[in-house]
Amino acid sequence: MALQEIKSLDIMSVAKIFGVMGFIGGIIVGIFLMIFGTASAGALGFGVGLAGLIVSVVLYTIIGFIGGLVGAFIYNIVVGFVGGVKIDLQ
Repeated sequence: MALQEIKSLDIMSVAKIFGVMGFIGGIIVGIFLMIFGTASAGALGFGVGLAGLIVSVVLYTIIGFIGGLVGAFIYNIVVGFVGGVKIDLQ
């Protein structure tokens, strides 16, 4: 059982991963906006739903990227005080 301690995170790597996860989440939310927009108002609703898809993808990606950036930065500060996370490399 080989345990290894994570003492720091590459901030940009974490930010990119969170950005991609936000992108995927934005697509999922945007698809629901398109479905409900089209169902509620027909052709006009489709346009609103399409705009919602684009806006949600952009916002979720940006917010995910910034959240990952800030989270990894804070992790790197806190890990100096309390120690890193131990993981099992099997």
